[in-house]
Amino acid sequence: MYRVMFTLFVAIMFFISCGGGGGSSSNKNEDKISLLKKACDLNDGSACTNLGYAYKEGNDVQQNYIKANELYKKACNLDNGRGCNNLGYSYKKGLGVEQNYIKANELYEKACDLNNGSGCTNLGYSYKKGLGVEQNHIKANELYEKACNLNDDEGCYDLGNLYKEAKGIKRDYKKAKKFFEKSCNLGSKKACEELKNL
Repeated sequence: MYRVMFTLFVAIMFFISCGGGGGSSSNKNEDKISLLKKACDLNDGSACTNLGYAYKEGNDVQQNYIKANELYKKACNLDNGRGCNNLGYSYKKGLGVEQNYIKANELYEKACDLNNGSGCTNLGYSYKKGLGVEQNHIKANELYEKACNLNDDEGCYDLGNLYKEAKGIKRDYKKAKKFFEKSCNLGSKKACEELKNL
């Protein structure tokens, strides 16, 4: 079964990298969605997450938050951290589900436990702001640090801000600069701007 999923995944990646197999752009997009559906049906969590994202954004399919969340839930049940994080985001924002910070945080926690940096960052933000949990800057700091260690640019940025603002930790501009630099190197434009102000 693993071999079939791996082969299908490789085929999808090859198909995407080659720009599809000729024909119109519409046919290529339909083929891409079809391959993602097949891979998701074979319990490939990453494919389910990518297909869910396509439904959330309306990329090559009609936008449908409910369908996106069903796919994220399946991915999360398959221990795909990005799927858990994306479903958590839907609960945080009320996209296709009733807004629920507690449920969002449960999903972020699972994503973080699965070493998804965005899940750690999002849970850290909940602790920083007290969204569905008791506000706790020390816990936020721990989560941002884990996210940064997982190379999540937002986690590094937020950790730099905690050191700059002295929230739950001692103010330390040297450490703030270190985390802003890492975030900037990971692609965060706002971290690059922040470096100019230190």
